[in-house]
Amino acid sequence: MEATLEATLEEAFDQFLVSRIASGVKDITIQTYRGHFRSISKHIDTTQKITSVEKKDVDKVFVSMRKQNLSATTIQTYSRCLVTFFNWANAEGLSTLKLKLYKADKTMKEPYSDAELQQLLADPHDQCDFWELRDWVIVNFLISSGCRAATLLAILIGDIDLQNNIVYFRHTKNGHAQTMPLCARMSSILELYLRRRHGSKNDPLFCNDHFAPLTYPTLRKSLIKYNHSRGVMKTSIHLFRHTFAKKFILDCGGNAFTLQHLLGHKSLEMTRRYCDLYDSDIANHFEAICPLNKIFN
Repeated sequence: MEATLEATLEEAFDQFLVSRIASGVKDITIQTYRGHFRSISKHIDTTQKITSVEKKDVDKVFVSMRKQNLSATTIQTYSRCLVTFFNWANAEGLSTLKLKLYKADKTMKEPYSDAELQQLLADPHDQCDFWELRDWVIVNFLISSGCRAATLLAILIGDIDLQNNIVYFRHTKNGHAQTMPLCARMSSILELYLRRRHGSKNDPLFCNDHFAPLTYPTLRKSLIKYNHSRGVMKTSIHLFRHTFAKKFILDCGGNAFTLQHLLGHKSLEMTRRYCDLYDSDIANHFEAICPLNKIFN
């Protein structure tokens, strides 16, 4: 049933999701929309008619979120969902409300330090259970590839090609499949893991304790527990991606174009953001990567 001017905010959002599904938006994006709307619903009455929602109501949502100490980046993420939703509602004639993205400073959390990485990447003991081994492999994989959590969760056993040292990313944010090289150490780790994982080529590479596909909430809880067990208080999954980018630029002397490809960015804009944020670090490491020094050393 199509949404009408009598539709509540919740009913209109349900119809928005139907339209997104019909247009071919990926299931994981739909799940993200639903999750964001549930969070937004804690700050606004979703039983009111969509036609009655004004800018001041949305402003109150952001104020309420700030009072609950949500970060500016998190609020901006929710605002992006609202902007997309109301753009659709405007096109459908259900609203005339024009929203702008909530402003958040372009800052980035401090990546995992070398000491923290040594703790997280240290080999597990021989008698560790499968789930500890799984989490250790996941952390190694995130540092090795810099991939997003959603990409990691979509990998099937058959996507791993140890003979050619590559992994096939079937789910990426930009919607384009990607082939990622595997370093020798990561290939060895995956070979070890797969000997205990078993399963067929269509099974998820990383599974839960019922051997079903691992979900994001389960992954998040598992890595919080894993990091804490290794004495590391940082627990952000996405922080592994930032750490990969920083180490690729600074420690490996990587260039922005290669980093753009490895991270799956559509343009250099986000890649340039990493480079800009690490300007001072690049200056400090310049002695090690300066071409003149390389020639004479």
